[in-house]
Amino acid sequence: MKTLKMSRIRAGFSSAFFFCSCSALLVFVNGVFVADASAQSAAVGQGVSLQTQQRVATSELEDFDDYYFLASGKKVKLYRKKNTFVVRGANGAKARESMRRFEASYGNRVSKVTNHGFGNAMVVRIDNQKAAKTKSKQSFDISASMLKRLDSSVSNIDPVFSTASAQGDVMVLPRITFELGDTEQLATILEKYNLVLNRKLKLSADVYSTSINNASMAADKIFVLARQLSAEPSVAWAEPQFHFKPIKSAFTPLDPLFAKQWHLRDKGYRGSRCDTDCDADDAWSGATGPTTGQGTVIAVIDDGVQLNHPDLVGNIYSIPGEIANNNIDDDGNGYIDDVNGYDFVDDSSPAACLNNLTTSDGILGKDDDPSPRATANCEVVAGDPILDEDNHGTAVAGVIAALNGNSLGGVGVAFNAKILPVRAVSAFSQGTNCADLAEAFEYAAQHADVINASWQIPIECSALETSLGRVTSGNVTVGLGSKRDATGATDLGSPVIFASGNNASGWVKVTVPVSAGPHAYEWRFLRDQNYDPFFDAIDRVAWLDDITFTDSTVESFETISTINAGTNDFSTQWVLNSCAACTAEDLADTPSQPQWDIETDGIHVRSGSRSARISVADSLCGNSYLHVIKDGPAGDISFWVWVSADTSISDKFEFLVDGQEVLSYGDLAAFGFIDNAVAYPAELSDDPTPDIDGIIAVGASGNGDLSGSSSVLLASEERAPYSQYGPSLDVVAPGSNQHVGVVTTDRTGNDGFNIASSSTDLTDKSYTQLFMGTSASAAIVSGVSASVIATNGSLSAEAVKQIIRDTADEIGPVAYTAGRNDFHGHGRVNMFRALAVAGGSADPGGPSAVCAAEPFDFSNANDLIRFQTLPQSVAFCPARGPQVPDDSSCYVIRTVNGNVAVFCL
Repeated sequence: MKTLKMSRIRAGFSSAFFFCSCSALLVFVNGVFVADASAQSAAVGQGVSLQTQQRVATSELEDFDDYYFLASGKKVKLYRKKNTFVVRGANGAKARESMRRFEASYGNRVSKVTNHGFGNAMVVRIDNQKAAKTKSKQSFDISASMLKRLDSSVSNIDPVFSTASAQGDVMVLPRITFELGDTEQLATILEKYNLVLNRKLKLSADVYSTSINNASMAADKIFVLARQLSAEPSVAWAEPQFHFKPIKSAFTPLDPLFAKQWHLRDKGYRGSRCDTDCDADDAWSGATGPTTGQGTVIAVIDDGVQLNHPDLVGNIYSIPGEIANNNIDDDGNGYIDDVNGYDFVDDSSPAACLNNLTTSDGILGKDDDPSPRATANCEVVAGDPILDEDNHGTAVAGVIAALNGNSLGGVGVAFNAKILPVRAVSAFSQGTNCADLAEAFEYAAQHADVINASWQIPIECSALETSLGRVTSGNVTVGLGSKRDATGATDLGSPVIFASGNNASGWVKVTVPVSAGPHAYEWRFLRDQNYDPFFDAIDRVAWLDDITFTDSTVESFETISTINAGTNDFSTQWVLNSCAACTAEDLADTPSQPQWDIETDGIHVRSGSRSARISVADSLCGNSYLHVIKDGPAGDISFWVWVSADTSISDKFEFLVDGQEVLSYGDLAAFGFIDNAVAYPAELSDDPTPDIDGIIAVGASGNGDLSGSSSVLLASEERAPYSQYGPSLDVVAPGSNQHVGVVTTDRTGNDGFNIASSSTDLTDKSYTQLFMGTSASAAIVSGVSASVIATNGSLSAEAVKQIIRDTADEIGPVAYTAGRNDFHGHGRVNMFRALAVAGGSADPGGPSAVCAAEPFDFSNANDLIRFQTLPQSVAFCPARGPQVPDDSSCYVIRTVNGNVAVFCL
């Protein structure tokens, strides 16, 4: 999925920074290394209830009371990133000249920020901790205004903003978007507020994009102006125009064929748990009426779809009546020459590869070609962020509707449906904005029965919510109007399927090799000296379970009722945190000195009924450790851990062997803020304000886990650890298992996910085998939804959503209350059951697959190995033991069985 909000959460999978001591090897099962920073409380036995509250996630954000209001009246606050600024008006050669001026005066205290997601905009960071390389010996702090005085040619130097959860950078532009209730007041509003009309958006509502007639207006004044405008009687809502980087909700992908498409038919593929698929193969042959999406169109709003991909080309939709390249809007939908979709991304400026060459799609600005941007000029270099862009939509389209019967690759869930590509979330521009997204949805609804959006955004906006309400209710009035409008005198609307996001936490397995002999093993949770009643109302908790020692003995805490009571080998204590600026007085003054204990809530237990638990919410300036000494042969010690914490720099989880730190779950800020709650816009699924009934929020499910032996299952089928969850979640769908992801189409040639990879298992670079995450899950549900509509075209978007919910399979160990829980929604989507109900039959339940044992080969020959160099950016401070030098490099190796190995050199 991509992340484009998240005042309540962010989604998208981003590269993590791993810290370990030199020469250590760490393995993290499921390819996920995340931390949970949400506030949560779980009801014992009867489902899960979550409580979240907005808070500033990191000390890197500052509150200057910058805010605006949505159409619903909701107040949305943004926070400023410390010492990080957008130099407005500086790009290209002008930006290089500005940077030379800054460096000439302040040396390395001013640095250029790269990969910020604002296209060719210039972003700088000020470091007031470094010594100034100037002739003056006086100590002083650099401010943005000081930089502005060095270069009066720039229009302004504004802060970079973020939401309270620090989930993606946001740039505020000197523009205002607003909706008028009385269009006769437009001229009056423009004159009163000194605005210049850019255009009326192609929306059903009267929404206008305007520029402030003062290009140097500071960002805080722009917020004030938007609030003043929204108070006008003739204005429904007004908000600044934001640019932000889209975030995909797919993991790093990687190949072929239906036999490997376990998400469609799972008979224990490669030794995994049986029957964890969406029962697509049963639906194709077992339901009444059309079963494969025949006659439907699915819009993929994403970063582009490769139109000539051999496994997609036959299913790319051609808009009836539109003639290519005649510069005429033949069909009257408001867009010229859009035969196969439209490109809403204004990528008129080039984007640089690591080799300083540039990319181009051949057309500048918004255009009629929704293809991904070409990277033919780029050298194939693993880790190049440019090569990871614009690959997502092609993979999503393949999951939905890859061709059947062409002897190529695999098949899509709805392989007889058509795909309408809508390019709207690429990072090749100066950032995506809400106005363009709103137009993209209303454009898509003119042609599509179903709309897939496997991304999220870091900001809430009225323009998007207004359009989503019209799209899902069938009330689009611009252009051709809603395709699903007034069918049978009923406004049906197009269901919109959003991914829930990939930034939740869950159980993660850690495996560390050790030598023979007795070893001291220690698990720690550290807290800094800062105590904030608001933050500390939220638990900082870690759970530990199923420790397997080198002699094969397992500690699952089932026979331990209290730790450190003289009845077991474990000891626990609260001691001073030497990582923070703590004193013995701080330790003495801490409100509580917690120690490890036993958890029995049924939610945070991997197997059996108990796990170890530590909560340090009301504590400060110390660490609580769980300690045990064990003798044994050389081999691996492994354990499962679940961490829930905020991003304070000194809050971390650690694992030490003989006093040497080999695993750190912090510094959490290096991983980005993690929140369990369903991402925006998916979270609008159950939000009564605004009332958008046709949104389906989809999370990812896995298929259990193996202990390392292909015959021993340790976990049930349940939510993937990274899949965001909560009251807004409708269903889950297969997203990844412990061995592979979802097989789907990949861009061909020297583009795509696979080109920077090497593997004996991937012989055709036109496909990828590890497309994972809630992006894949949402695509599956989009295909199922289209097949439901193909079966019964009279169903409204809300009715489609209800069928998807009612026919889902309840999975996982968490209890369902009234048919749902917050971890899995209503359960894992079942296409066979959904189509039967849509066709008028009773819910058949099942069916159950018959699975034959298929052992999995864990040898290296079956692993995809992808190297990625992650230079360490922050030195961590273990309570004891060596520090990893700042100039060390960590190498991350991802494998097809879901593991991640980390080497620090």
